Amino acid sequence: MSRRVLVSILAIFMSLSSFNPAQAEDAPAPIVESVININSEPGLTVNPVNTEIPVGSKFSISGIIDPVKKNVLIKRQVKKGEKWSTIGSTKTKTDGTWSMSITAPVKASKVNYRIVVGEKSIAKSESFELNFKKPSLNVVTENVAVNPASPIGFVGTISPAKAKIGVQLQVYDKKKKTWVKKASSKTAGDGS
Repeated sequence: MSRRVLVSILAIFMSLSSFNPAQAEDAPAPIVESVININSEPGLTVNPVNTEIPVGSKFSISGIIDPVKKNVLIKRQVKKGEKWSTIGSTKTKTDGTWSMSITAPVKASKVNYRIVVGEKSIAKSESFELNFKKPSLNVVTENVAVNPASPIGFVGTISPAKAKIGVQLQVYDKKKKTWVKKASSKTAGDGS
């Protein structure tokens, strides 16, 4: 190749792990979300939850109770040592559904949760572990030929998957000794 083009993908809204352009062709396949089904006692259903969540992002845990009843207390508990502590709660709607919007910790960590129905623990879920991770970026070039008539295509994923993360394609300008923005996009719900 007569000239070398340096490419860097930068995330605008999240700090991502470092990316080496030389590794672009060796990037792994897109990440499939890690979703678990949560078992619970009769009377409580917890919807499947993604087990890998980007640090600092918003996510939700939701479900339904049976029999259907409005304003039943639903508690989110975290395990600290051998004890469970309530760290959030909500109430059911008329149709028995409930949802909790949660902000993930800002530091990478693993946290054990469970969901409890009512003040006196009418029903509860089994414990489940959520892994809060610093996002990483995987990039693959679609067209490695570089010439003005042939555009370069890139496909990438952010793991853990997160929607609406701003990403830029930048090319290094040797004369100006700076990175120049050539394209930008936002991620889809699957992190691509």
